[in-house]
Amino acid sequence: MGVPRYLRDALRDVVGPAVRAHGYCGTSPTWRKTSDLGDVSVITVQSSAWNSADSGSCVVNLGVAPRPWLDRELLAGDSAPGRRDRPGASECLWWCRVHPQTSIDPHREQWWCYHDEPSAQQVAEAIVTALESTWFATLDALLVPDEFRRRLLAGDPGFEMWGDDPSELDGLLRRMGR
Repeated sequence: MGVPRYLRDALRDVVGPAVRAHGYCGTSPTWRKTSDLGDVSVITVQSSAWNSADSGSCVVNLGVAPRPWLDRELLAGDSAPGRRDRPGASECLWWCRVHPQTSIDPHREQWWCYHDEPSAQQVAEAIVTALESTWFATLDALLVPDEFRRRLLAGDPGFEMWGDDPSELDGLLRRMGR
């Protein structure tokens, strides 16, 4: 069967039902949830480029993008038309990577590792635990425009990849009608 298939099956059987229970649509490894305003939150399980037939690792990427941000990206030519409704986590205005809680060195990025069917199942269960404990609530909060703005202005680290000045992004959102 092979190690990559073990993770794919575990994501389908364990993570998929959990994210769908929280209103997400899609199939492994990416699920999206769209608010009534068209804002999108994304959950993606990214497999390592260095996975082999014998072992693998993965990490979870999260993103939230207000509809005006996605429209702006399309108009700027930074995104293909179909991507506006199906952005990847890295195309979102807010972005975060979820790691295993067992990371020893806080300055070294830790990924979940698996090597057989039971370990892939454990990884999928750990991902669901992480999402349930913190991240579903965070993503839902970020789909509320006022909360999105509050976190932006408070310096939420999910906005760091866009620069140091949150007021600049806030001004951009206001000019886009938010």
